Amino acid sequence: DIGRWGEILTYLWAILLPSIYFSDLEHKKRRIVLATIAVFTLIALLATGSRGPMLFATCSTLLFLSFTNRKLFLGVVVIGIISVLLMKDSIYFHSTYERIASITASNNDSNNARFAMWHYGLSMTWKHLDTNILLFLFGTGDTELPIIFTHYLNSVVSLEVIQQSVGNQISYSDLHSLYVDNLVRMGFIFSLSYLAFISFLLFQAIKLVKRGSRIAWG
Repeated sequence: DIGRWGEILTYLWAILLPSIYFSDLEHKKRRIVLATIAVFTLIALLATGSRGPMLFATCSTLLFLSFTNRKLFLGVVVIGIISVLLMKDSIYFHSTYERIASITASNNDSNNARFAMWHYGLSMTWKHLDTNILLFLFGTGDTELPIIFTHYLNSVVSLEVIQQSVGNQISYSDLHSLYVDNLVRMGFIFSLSYLAFISFLLFQAIKLVKRGSRIAWG
């Protein structure tokens, strides 16, 4: 699964970046090995063409550098912009440029389908708060999600009209957002618990970073 492979590569990159940056200078061989793995990780990530992972890798890199090295942050931004512009006119990397450019494209069916799924998924959950409190609290589950979601879409407009507006890109079994999908599929209680757990991990990581922990950045 290329999408999942892209995610794994991005997690690897997010761990490697602070590991290389904070690596002790006396361990040159280890730093070279980590840097080599990181370079191949980025190349493999670009090769997958996975837009979400590429966006996450970019955001996590810039966020990390904005806290640790402002000059390097500006340098990466400038190099990134130049690289994207060079990709635009390149025979070999033009397809990669198109994938990157499509992330913010308003006329992209895949993007618009995601916005539609998020909108209708959240609207359906909000409706369940009034009409079916159990579905709101505990979600639709895996098996019933396509049935309940398609029924809701038909009650709002119609499946045909919605699908035609986004080039038949809407999925009935996956809302293409972990947070929206958790809320719809698993319900409010699980979703709130999950967000609380993520917040706890983030809070603990920030505390460790303030104490000087380098590995906490990863």
